[in-house]
Amino acid sequence: MDNNTSSTEPTENPEIDKSAKNTRWQQTLRNPLWWLVFVLTVPGLVAIWLIWQQQQLLITQNDQLSPLVPLPNQVAAATSAHKKLQQQVNEQQQMLDKQAATIRDLEQRERLSDREIRLRWTLSEIDYLLQLANQRSMLAKDVAGARQALTLADDKLQTLDDYRLQPLREQIAEEKLALDAVSKADIAGMSADIQSVIQGIDRLQVVKGPKPGWDPVAETAANSQVASSWRQAASEIWQQLRSLVVIRQQDDAPAAVLMPEQRYFLYQNLRLQLETARFALLSGKQNVFESSLQSSIDWLAQYFTGDQRDAVLASLQTMKSKSIAVQIPDISGSLRWLEEFQP
Repeated sequence: MDNNTSSTEPTENPEIDKSAKNTRWQQTLRNPLWWLVFVLTVPGLVAIWLIWQQQQLLITQNDQLSPLVPLPNQVAAATSAHKKLQQQVNEQQQMLDKQAATIRDLEQRERLSDREIRLRWTLSEIDYLLQLANQRSMLAKDVAGARQALTLADDKLQTLDDYRLQPLREQIAEEKLALDAVSKADIAGMSADIQSVIQGIDRLQVVKGPKPGWDPVAETAANSQVASSWRQAASEIWQQLRSLVVIRQQDDAPAAVLMPEQRYFLYQNLRLQLETARFALLSGKQNVFESSLQSSIDWLAQYFTGDQRDAVLASLQTMKSKSIAVQIPDISGSLRWLEEFQP
């Protein structure tokens, strides 16, 4: 029965169904309400899709930027480390430069030839001679010694035969001419003569007067029984004073001289005057030199005698007549030139 029923039902045709669907779809498209729904729905869907895309983009950007949050601290740390590293590199570079300079210096020393060694050695000798010349001229006022030192320095330069040193030889020649124009007073020799006189002072003979004789006035005063007490005291004081002073006759000296036991003061005063004259001689003080020598001459003539005194007087009078106030020229130019010279 079932089979019969199913056989009697009409069969569906696919083409009829497809045609019906197309008809319904066309009817739907012609429906204004559907188009209104479409117009209202599609932009919303598009907006929703765009919003979703932006959210996804923001999430992606946040994920990418999250590792960069500590970047400023890392940059600062990297900058500090770079500075320290650069400082260490600079220090190492300075050490390398010093070592390179040391190596170059050692290489230069090793490469010195015999001629260069001889040049440096001779220049050291010339430098010493020029310093000696300046010391003799400025400190000791020894013009002759200064000129001799310059001459020796010029002789050393002549042995080198180096054209670069010709300006130095010309400077030394000018300084020698300047020293030749200075007065010929032998300051060093005169100083030695005065020192010799000072050392022989104790051998000079002092003028001695006669011993005090009998004094009738004093004896009368001492033997008087009627003199008052104040006269006796005055007489005693007078006797003590007369024991210190002796009266002698001399045409060219004062009448009173000290007793022999007080010769020490005569010697010391003469020594002081001669030391003053010697200091003035070395200092170039003409007035003080002449004044001290004149005082020494007067002292010798007044309180000393003998042939040795006469010889000392003649020597001092000769020195007194000489001029010592000389202007020493500046001869330091050659020394400065040599100090700036680079062999």
